[in-house]
Amino acid sequence: MRVGVFGGTFNPIHLGHVNLINTSTKLFGLDKVIVLPNLNPYYKENSVKTFEHVNNMINMSLNLDCDFEISDLEKDPKKKHYSYNSLKKIISLNGKHKYYFFLGSDASLNFKKWYKYIDLLNLVNVVFVSRPKFKFSSDFIDDKIYSRKLNYRGMLVYYNHLTKMKIIQLSLKKEIDISSKELRLMLKSFDENKVKQFVNNEVYDYIMKNKLYF
Repeated sequence: MRVGVFGGTFNPIHLGHVNLINTSTKLFGLDKVIVLPNLNPYYKENSVKTFEHVNNMINMSLNLDCDFEISDLEKDPKKKHYSYNSLKKIISLNGKHKYYFFLGSDASLNFKKWYKYIDLLNLVNVVFVSRPKFKFSSDFIDDKIYSRKLNYRGMLVYYNHLTKMKIIQLSLKKEIDISSKELRLMLKSFDENKVKQFVNNEVYDYIMKNKLYF
């Protein structure tokens, strides 16, 4: 079974996230999708402290044909959460399958600073998805361990010949140039027309009803 784990704050989830998850699910033939919202990532400030809101907006945004769940492993806003620990827990709960951990290309810029990043790379396949304004950095990749080849689907694959795990650089044909931070700024300025370009109507109404981000 192929399991895709999508990390991030999803604060709020937007159409860029939705496009990434939908496209990756089809491209990698995922049998199960696990969305892992981090309410207190060590690498960025987060402004929504209620897992219920994040969970509800994700459910409103995704309609997948495969098995789907939202993990609450990183729901506590008072604790620092690390992807390596969460992935180990996910594997222990779901069993030994082929796991793909999806991140934005911006995460590659400081990936060397991530907690146990080498152990993480040995644990799962990691997919760095291109984001506008952020160029993928391969500085963390050890050329002695990884070989590189071009895939016919347009992915650049780094293969670890020892662990059989892969680092994959993925460029989406359709990119939506938005970040959650930019979206929160739009909401604070009450720019309704712009906001509605990047979230579905149900999520927009939910944000307004619960007075999130402003």
